[in-house]
Amino acid sequence: MRRAPRPSSAGAWASNARTIASIVDGAGDATVVAPDTNIVMIDLPPGRRTAPVIAAAKTCDVLISEWSESRIRMVTHLDISASEATRAAEVVRDALAVAAPAVSES
Repeated sequence: MRRAPRPSSAGAWASNARTIASIVDGAGDATVVAPDTNIVMIDLPPGRRTAPVIAAAKTCDVLISEWSESRIRMVTHLDISASEATRAAEVVRDALAVAAPAVSES
């Protein structure tokens, strides 16, 4: 049986998602969709792909997923603290800045 999140926990999830969004938005020219829940969607600019970003984040023990070839999905969870959410966002921000080279248009 699944327990419903405690109201304060749901608030923390959303707060962590907003923190992640504010740190990641603009990194590597990515755009973050303003989160309404604990899910953060990150759109990469044209010509960029998610795989290098996902791989770079994973080397720092931050797990993110591909929603599409140009969209990354991050999800906050009940057991993630604000400082852990900030660290994850910083890792993804840095990965976006260096690990998402443009795809050549040849």
